[in-house]
Amino acid sequence: MGKIRRFLIALAGKKYLEEQLKRRQGKCQRCGACCQLVFRCPFLEGKNKCLIYENRLAQCRAFPIDERCLKEVGNTCGFYFKEE
Repeated sequence: MGKIRRFLIALAGKKYLEEQLKRRQGKCQRCGACCQLVFRCPFLEGKNKCLIYENRLAQCRAFPIDERCLKEVGNTCGFYFKEE
């Protein structure tokens, strides 16, 4: 459900997305964990090289949208969320 939730938020939940991105801290470690949720992304080469990183989809750029996303990838993500 997480992948569908992220797609819908990136597509239609602009206000929620903006609020969450203001809270997001850190940076992408390019670990590839988010690219392998549910299925392996067809743009992921090798272990963690995104072939379209600079032009990736909106839901990819927005990952992690909130704490729920971080729970899906475990401790591999370089992002975290500051308290509101």
